[in-house]
Amino acid sequence: MNIKIKFEDKKKRAPKSLKEQFMLDWHKQLGWKRNPFQIIIPKHIDDFIAGYDKDRLKINLFVIKKLNFGTIVGLPGTGKTTILKWMEYELRKYKKIVHARLVDGSKLTGEKQSIKNIIWPLLNIFERYITKPWEVMTAATIVQEVKKRLKPDHKLVLLIDNVKDVSDLALVLIRELFLANINFQLIVSGTKEEIEDSGINQFKPQDHLQIDLSKEMQYKDLHNMIRKRIESVGGKGINPFTEGLMKRICTEADHNPKAVLELAYNCAAEIALENWQKERKAEEERLMELKELEEAAEEEEEKEEKKKISKKKKEKDEYLDLENYEESKGGDAGARARRLEQERKIQDFFDRVKKNLGQE
Repeated sequence: MNIKIKFEDKKKRAPKSLKEQFMLDWHKQLGWKRNPFQIIIPKHIDDFIAGYDKDRLKINLFVIKKLNFGTIVGLPGTGKTTILKWMEYELRKYKKIVHARLVDGSKLTGEKQSIKNIIWPLLNIFERYITKPWEVMTAATIVQEVKKRLKPDHKLVLLIDNVKDVSDLALVLIRELFLANINFQLIVSGTKEEIEDSGINQFKPQDHLQIDLSKEMQYKDLHNMIRKRIESVGGKGINPFTEGLMKRICTEADHNPKAVLELAYNCAAEIALENWQKERKAEEERLMELKELEEAAEEEEEKEEKKKISKKKKEKDEYLDLENYEESKGGDAGARARRLEQERKIQDFFDRVKKNLGQE
């Protein structure tokens, strides 16, 4: 029986999964464009934010009602920065009348740095990157500069994240803006203690926002957050997580959004590596099986070749035997023919002798 098996080209490169012994781009193993769980706020946050529905409504009303001061209170990772980022993103849609600026408290320390971040939303492109007028402004002139640039029907909205880092000088400038009787709105974020220690509520004690993120985020909102992030990088739903695993992640993270992202990252990376190892093992087993089949086929081919050689030798031997037999048989017939010819000649001789004697 002649077995023919088509094997992969030996010259073909070994599968990439077997060549690699270490993997960093784990997200590609899951079919994702990048890691969706990075602790960064996506640029188009409108497509990613989940939850905070009541809080976002309060912020919207805060701006509409032209209220001047509000706070967002919460522990690290509860979503303070996310809400501020979302607010800045939404207000950009109304940049013709609303001049919004989100700045970290650490950027409101020195005089020039503080002036730059306060005046920045009121500057045009040429001023921001060419003339840089804040370099010649002072704490004594900043309020007049704001008044000069802010139209009566426009508003300046300053969003300060991590208010604990704001310097005393920056607080003085902010207080002057409140006293200037302009359309100025300020929202700050931090823990309750950080806001109190910053002293910012000493000159504006009435909090018109009072968003408190100390309560744990609901599971459905965390689920939504993970789903949106996964789908943004090419994934589907919450895969590779199951509902059970997703609930365990949220519980272990105490429903803290930042902690949920960190745990989701760890779990997804582990799942990706496990899948990678399984694929490597399956590929190794497949190649081993192919090798065994190839060796068996080669062995079968050798047997078939030996059979062919043996058969040809046998046929050749039989042919030679037949040829020798024919030659042998042909030699006896020739000798007999010669004898018969000789006997015929002798008989002819005697016949002529008898004939001659009879004539005499």
